[in-house]
Amino acid sequence: MQISRRLYSKPAFVVFVLIFLGCFLFLACNMSLNALDAIAYPIDLIPFITGTVVVVNMVKYTKKQRFAKKNHKYNPFPFRSFLCFISSIFIPIVFGYGMKSTACEKVKSFLNEVYSDAQVYINGQKIKDPNQIIDEIKTVALLPVSASHTIKKIHIDIKNHDETLRLVLGRDSRNIQEYWIFYPKYRYTSKNEIGRIITNLFDEY
Repeated sequence: MQISRRLYSKPAFVVFVLIFLGCFLFLACNMSLNALDAIAYPIDLIPFITGTVVVVNMVKYTKKQRFAKKNHKYNPFPFRSFLCFISSIFIPIVFGYGMKSTACEKVKSFLNEVYSDAQVYINGQKIKDPNQIIDEIKTVALLPVSASHTIKKIHIDIKNHDETLRLVLGRDSRNIQEYWIFYPKYRYTSKNEIGRIITNLFDEY
């Protein structure tokens, strides 16, 4: 009876973890950016905490395993703590995707509602044709992570009457016409891009 419980508890626990990650992704995509930004860095600590638990349990398992072999007893492997550690690695990744996706949609929503007389400033200089810049930034999308980095920052202010959207564009180190978009209003999105665009409009900056 105990053996059958062990066999069936493992798949059930895996399903539970997958459901938990799915629910976490749903919440991350529906929470406010202020709330997401507040828990961003504490969430990064979760893998370190679960990793410590795994190390402690593995030490205990190793000690018990020697005793178990001598006495021909069953010593269960710390499966749950190990799986919790593996799944916890994905929690910051899932959270980051939710944060970036939410911020990206917020930026697009702002750009879709700007008036025709909106003003755009690039590095403090007013642009004559703001609509071209706005339309280009609207194409922002989450792209696969690459091994490149940003080499130059371009500051953009979009003023729509009494509202201002501030963005920072980072030029990609490999493709000079690819720009990472940062949203400095929040701590997390000021250091992690919310998406990227590919354009030649900023070649002169």
